[in-house]
Amino acid sequence: VYTHTRNDTGAIFYVGKGKGDRLTKAHGRNPLWTNIVNKHGFTAQKIAENLDEEFAFFIEMEAIALYRMRGLELANMTDGGEGCAGFSHPHTDEHKEKMKGNKYGLYLLRHDKYHQLNRWYS
Repeated sequence: VYTHTRNDTGAIFYVGKGKGDRLTKAHGRNPLWTNIVNKHGFTAQKIAENLDEEFAFFIEMEAIALYRMRGLELANMTDGGEGCAGFSHPHTDEHKEKMKGNKYGLYLLRHDKYHQLNRWYS
């Protein structure tokens, strides 16, 4: 379990759970996280390690709740606890062909994230 802090203020803006080098990776992040990092940079810090996955999810959720309760505006889009470590089920070529041109997920992403991001910039 880790936190990301802004390089300009040192304020925590993200809490995550991951394996390996996930805490320092910039790819696969949400648009708000990306905007903050592009403007201010980030520093990663582990807050807990060597935990089983269930307990790590619990720590992530508790940390997010605590920081939000203290008034921090986090870039987390959820309350945590819903990922999966090491998930690797690559799609078959047949499934990839079926998914081509599918715009349903894009609509949901645009709709939900637009409304969530708007509250940060209003």
